[in-house]
Amino acid sequence: MSSGVSSLDVRGRHVVDDIALITPDDVVRIIGLLGTVAGMVEPLGERRRVLIKGLADLIGADVWAWMLSRGFTDGHPGPLWVIDGGFANDEERTRLWHISGSQEFTRVIGSQVQLDGHTSVCFDVERLAPPDKVLMRGWLAETNIEHLIFVFYPLGDGVMSGIGLHRRPGRSAYTPRERAIVHAVTGQMDWLHRAGTEVAANTPDLARLSPRLSETLLYVLAGESRKQIAHRLGLSEHTIGDYFKHLYKHFHVNSRAELLAKFIG
Repeated sequence: MSSGVSSLDVRGRHVVDDIALITPDDVVRIIGLLGTVAGMVEPLGERRRVLIKGLADLIGADVWAWMLSRGFTDGHPGPLWVIDGGFANDEERTRLWHISGSQEFTRVIGSQVQLDGHTSVCFDVERLAPPDKVLMRGWLAETNIEHLIFVFYPLGDGVMSGIGLHRRPGRSAYTPRERAIVHAVTGQMDWLHRAGTEVAANTPDLARLSPRLSETLLYVLAGESRKQIAHRLGLSEHTIGDYFKHLYKHFHVNSRAELLAKFIG
């Protein structure tokens, strides 16, 4: 028996995940996770965090992230990691950000993404063509990650919601059952991808940010203080303060709270 949860493989063909791969215990755990999130009264960002962290636990992912991204298909990457967890340290997180923001990385990922309405796309590095697979393996070696799954969900105007679920070296690759769980949870939950992103999805402002301002915005969205951001980027707090002013002006806001509200409600 097959499900109606559709995806695309790397050659663009529609595939259907076999629901029989999901065990009764999986179903109980999925329902429990969704019930927990449905009963939450916390802000949207915290509900997303609980859901994606719970999904990572369901399939045994070590590192997880939800992001908004612009430019996977036009050669001008603009990913913004909004919620993440599982990184061993700040340096590891920063390396992954720099790599994921490179044009070559997004070329490889973007070549696999078929924007087709609101189809959820599950991407696995194991399915890459050999040359790109070698490139991806090299990048992953720098970030202490070996196996990964990306779920892409198009929001319109070239913007996608993306979820990354990663495993450390030495662990087994993801199984078809685990990918089926990811599809079952993420492919049918439009709010997970769309809620609170209307401004980001309907403005070209993200694409016009410089790489350094994009990186600063990344840390603002992650809740970092000016002092923490200055430390991460190796800059003075005064310089970071100037970046904040540029961001406020760029997005027509007057405070950090207003800036956050544009992206994560």
